[in-house]
Amino acid sequence: MNRVTLVLGAILMTVSAGLVGQAYGYANGLERGKLEAAAKHDRDLVTQLSSAIKAGADLAKTANAASQTLRKSVSKFQSQYQPVIKEFNDALSETADGRAGCVFSPSVMQQLNAAQQRAATAASSGLSGSGPGDVPAPTTTTGEPLR
Repeated sequence: MNRVTLVLGAILMTVSAGLVGQAYGYANGLERGKLEAAAKHDRDLVTQLSSAIKAGADLAKTANAASQTLRKSVSKFQSQYQPVIKEFNDALSETADGRAGCVFSPSVMQQLNAAQQRAATAASSGLSGSGPGDVPAPTTTTGEPLR
């Protein structure tokens, strides 16, 4: 072989190696870029999911606090009106014979009316005990507050 052939062969091999190297480098860089883009997307997604989980935990805490407040209000309501309910049942027991003909004593009718008013007030304003339309304290048939 002569020198020209050897030089042309060497140039051809060098150019071929350069093209193969460039193609490999391009493919490698492209793949690396895709991986970096996917990693950024995954980081953003993890950040969003973490925020959603934190918001859900905060909502659960708020719901638990509201539930506790509601339980306390219902418990307070039940304890305050237990004597009134007993008094009402006692009054009904005294007039059981007369109710066969739907005859109620005036004091029972007054208690029924007062109970209806308290129920309407509680239904319209809740049981919180802190607003202007809250459930009034239980009273006896004479209108005095229970102790």
